[in-house]
Amino acid sequence: MAKFDTVNDASWVLLGKLTFSGTSTVTTSLVDMQGYDALDICILNATVNDAGAAGGHTIKLQEADVTTAASFTDVATTNGVNGAVTVSTTLDTDDDKIAGVLGYIGGKRYVRASGTGTALSDGIVYVMGRRSRGGIAKPPTIVGSATAAT
Repeated sequence: MAKFDTVNDASWVLLGKLTFSGTSTVTTSLVDMQGYDALDICILNATVNDAGAAGGHTIKLQEADVTTAASFTDVATTNGVNGAVTVSTTLDTDDDKIAGVLGYIGGKRYVRASGTGTALSDGIVYVMGRRSRGGIAKPPTIVGSATAAT
């Protein structure tokens, strides 16, 4: 039985759609953590082609205190819930599935997802963020907006 209102303690942000083609690195927009103390990043596979042992893609969390794209560094495992900061997909049958959810507990203001494929990668992935606050302060909106890197 549900007992708590978590809708009003959180804000959802669509960070973007990542299109994998070969080994190019792709990144999402940024989620601004100012005023929030927790972040869950959900990785949703839309289509996955040519994955397998020699293919697929990996998505990792990155963080920075400024919006400059070059300032982002990989999130340390100590700042990922349960030490997880990456999600990999290697099965062609993982279309239309949640690949994973990564929790961020670091202290940087901006967080994004960065993905890299292999030579055979071909796929589309959506990335959503759910940022939340402790039970005292309520967010002004339920749906937030992403910030573009500069």
